[in-house]
Amino acid sequence: MKFIRVLAIHPSTGVFGFAVLEEPEELIDWGMRTIKGDKNARCVQMVSDLIEHYQPDALVVEDCWASCHG
Repeated sequence: MKFIRVLAIHPSTGVFGFAVLEEPEELIDWGMRTIKGDKNARCVQMVSDLIEHYQPDALVVEDCWASCHG
């Protein structure tokens, strides 16, 4: 049986957290990444690397606008 793999990203200032989950209740990996230099470009590259490594079926990203202006 193939389970859905999800990569969840929690961006923040200078860092982002991530979790890789697989149904029904398995946490595959998690962690924090510090971003230095060109933060936007580095963040995109790091998330791209996670996507390439884990091959998720879905990507979940926090709606930062809603959490800051809600």
